[in-house]
Amino acid sequence: MMHLQFLVQGSKPEPYRVTFERTSGNQLHAFCTCPAGQKGQSCKHRFRILEGDGEGVISENAGDVPRVVEWLQETALQEALARMLTAEEKVKAAQQQVSTAKRAIADMMHGRR
Repeated sequence: MMHLQFLVQGSKPEPYRVTFERTSGNQLHAFCTCPAGQKGQSCKHRFRILEGDGEGVISENAGDVPRVVEWLQETALQEALARMLTAEEKVKAAQQQVSTAKRAIADMMHGRR
């Protein structure tokens, strides 16, 4: 098993510990000591590192962030992240459609159309 750990400065004075483990079964596990991470929820600290963004990493191994991105390749986690990003894009497009529809309705209500 391969293991990398980062200290990430979050909103609290004490930095969070973000840990990535790559198993021999081609799986990638990620843990964070932030409140969301401790509850088993997703957190921005892990997502940032998985996206190759070292912003907030204050440990001396910030240069290892690209290794985590390499570990992500061809894992079930990579596929799940891709599905999430696709879903987020669809949500954003739907929100834009709703906003456009609301503007049109407001214009009609005020006799502008």
